[in-house]
Amino acid sequence: MVEAGRPISDPRLLAVRCLVAAARQRLLVPEAMGRFAYEMDSRDLAFAHEVVYGTFRFLPGLEQVLRRFCPKPKFPPEVNWLLLASLYELGFMRSADYAVIDQANRNIKKLGYPRLKGLVNAVLRNAQRAGDDLWRDRDQSNWLLPAWLEKLLVAQQGRERVEAWQARWSARGLLSYWHTGEQPPDEQDAASPLLPHCRRREAAVPEAWLKSGVYIQNESSQLIAHVAVQLAPRKAIDLCAAPGGKACYLAAFSPQTALTACDIDAYRLGLIRQNQQRLGLEFPLLEGDAVALEDVDGAFDLVMLDAPCSGIGILGRHPEIKRHKEKPADRTLFEVQASLMNAAWRYLAPGGYLLYSVCSLDRNEIPPLPADAIVASEKLQALVPNGAPVLWQDQGLLIEPDAAFDGFRALLLQKQG
Repeated sequence: MVEAGRPISDPRLLAVRCLVAAARQRLLVPEAMGRFAYEMDSRDLAFAHEVVYGTFRFLPGLEQVLRRFCPKPKFPPEVNWLLLASLYELGFMRSADYAVIDQANRNIKKLGYPRLKGLVNAVLRNAQRAGDDLWRDRDQSNWLLPAWLEKLLVAQQGRERVEAWQARWSARGLLSYWHTGEQPPDEQDAASPLLPHCRRREAAVPEAWLKSGVYIQNESSQLIAHVAVQLAPRKAIDLCAAPGGKACYLAAFSPQTALTACDIDAYRLGLIRQNQQRLGLEFPLLEGDAVALEDVDGAFDLVMLDAPCSGIGILGRHPEIKRHKEKPADRTLFEVQASLMNAAWRYLAPGGYLLYSVCSLDRNEIPPLPADAIVASEKLQALVPNGAPVLWQDQGLLIEPDAAFDGFRALLLQKQG
């Protein structure tokens, strides 16, 4: 729902509003940005996005800087995010210092806190006076990752690998998409060297493209969906399918497959329906709890399960994930994942495949396997494109984050015939 009121014309004010909404409601940035009416050209909108994503990307370090000038910062969220966003500009962007400080002083009034103008001005002036020394350590891990997340990843993958991931996470990645039209919407966008239907671009996708057969989908997610296409299933179901990226990919590029997409939430199921309509795809949608579907046991020769997960694999594209999590995934999530895998196994016909994936780097989010499962690692390796940033571990694959790929885990299981 878009907030009522006059459209926002100042990109810095839009950025602060978006940061507040995303943090308060634990939204992804596009969802938060969609809550506001705004009128600005593409350059100003790109500026707002850079401030939002950059502030979230370097949030742990920016919070350290803010505590240096406000040891016990206790002020409204709007003021907190205004200061953090302004500090990001001072330390990481080419904005003139005077413009950042002046606009922050203006926006504190627009945000409804004119009495705190002195505090905002003092913090930013002190940061300006501190100079380059204030930003000297911004390449360190504590600028990018909260302590609990760094500890988890280093324990599982080693510091050298995690430092390589951090180098990737310090910059915004490429945007990937596929399309159903005969010609790509922009010939200058690069074709992915790894996936047959994927194109890459640095800029945002114009909204008009979304009405003409374009689907934005990260290459890790596309890779999983492409594996499903190559399995050439006769009858498939995508559990927990919303918003429908993998299901739509399978429907678009494996039209001979009788596909059903399932989700427990009616609103999210509606998102799949919207994507079907704009992509010109048809397949039945099933609203229901994926662990308790009726009359489908043994019905499918492919079950796709992109299970609910911590989401820490996508923090390269969505650094706000770090703000929404305060600790590693726990037993509650692991039990949900295990229940879903066991249910998916029931729905699988003898000889069929279960393709399990999570957009997480945490190896604990691979649940115990069914007792009679055959781990089809060789089959999976044969279907993954050569050159993909993949490590083979924990009986499946780990897609390493890079400029085009999110961090994913996946495995392929076959049911004995």
